[in-house]
Amino acid sequence: MLHIIWDEQLIAGTSQDVAIRHWNDSRRTIRTVAQSDWPSPTRWVAQDLHLSKMTLGIGDGATPCQSGTESNSGYLYVVYTQFGGPTPAEQADFSAAVYYNGELHLAVSRDGGNSWSRTQNVTNTKTPGCNPGSTFPYSCQCPRPDSVCRSEHWATIGKIVHDIDIFFISDLDAGAIAWGEGTWQCSPVMYLRLPGGTTDAPYLCPPLEPLLSTEMIPPDTSGYHGTCHQQDSAALILGNHGNWTLEGSVTAIYTDPQTPPTQWLTINGQQTTTFSIPAGSEDETLHVAMSASGLPPGTYRAIVSVWHNDTTQVSPVNYPFEFWVGDCVCHGDPLCDSVTNLQDVVAVINEAFRGGAPIVDSLCPHASRGDVNCDCTASVVDVVLMVNHAFRGDVTPFCQPCNRPCQ
Repeated sequence: MLHIIWDEQLIAGTSQDVAIRHWNDSRRTIRTVAQSDWPSPTRWVAQDLHLSKMTLGIGDGATPCQSGTESNSGYLYVVYTQFGGPTPAEQADFSAAVYYNGELHLAVSRDGGNSWSRTQNVTNTKTPGCNPGSTFPYSCQCPRPDSVCRSEHWATIGKIVHDIDIFFISDLDAGAIAWGEGTWQCSPVMYLRLPGGTTDAPYLCPPLEPLLSTEMIPPDTSGYHGTCHQQDSAALILGNHGNWTLEGSVTAIYTDPQTPPTQWLTINGQQTTTFSIPAGSEDETLHVAMSASGLPPGTYRAIVSVWHNDTTQVSPVNYPFEFWVGDCVCHGDPLCDSVTNLQDVVAVINEAFRGGAPIVDSLCPHASRGDVNCDCTASVVDVVLMVNHAFRGDVTPFCQPCNRPCQ
């Protein structure tokens, strides 16, 4: 079976959002091995990807996993370099010259790449604020051994994995010297073995666990509004990036008032809905709807709570919602005169583009709102004149001199 892994930027050459993807010629679908979405507070250039320098090996079946119920035959092992990370300690792991130190991470798939385990740091050699090694690179002497950088990358894993055997470079001054980052060093080639062959061997047999990702679109949940029985909506996207089924429920909890006149917030048409996302499945999108029907004017607040079985994250994940309901008396009738006509159109344009300035000029006071050209009739001509003034900056008088007032 052919397996391919590669790096992918959200926006080529500019984005710090990077993912390692996998594809094989049997499944023919793309899956995410690892993903980064954290900022870089240090120097960043296009070639410095947070996740990079990947290498792939395949299990030989000599290690019993899942309490001996299966072997690691066909397991996929991806080792890669990670620069920075989401935690404060990872964000601070950069050299005195302000270049990130790399660390080797491992991701494992037990189903041919359809789903992947939570990644593990296999070197964990943070050296924040570190200094370069030898100033005379060919002497291979380190004058400051207690504060020298440890930046691991350029790893290679054995093609067939009995033990996890990794060769890599331990860079003694973080940065890509070919791009003018850091200094030339006599950096050693290192060897790391993670032994297999025993039941549920660490690293070779990762635990089975879900990995939750959530996203609310749009992300700002405070700007919703509804007027005269209208609705508004959002989308809650749930993803499982782990190697076990993600399960849970999503509930609408009213906070202000706690007992509203109607159930104005629903998830997939209900107050509570459940979800079950198997490992390797596509993301699930839930429809969050808000309805002003039956609600008096005012501001209503609630929380959408996502309860889940990912034990590494807080449960529930809460999204606060704020829903403003306006008065429906003049809905669709901006002039509130019980008639919807061209005068309402002119009034809306005037408010939107002229700030509601009076429709008058020095030559002719207007007897009727919306009668822009002072012909005693609100018509399409008035709309055209108003649009002309709003969009084209026409400064000519709205109307010709009036010889008589409109009756």
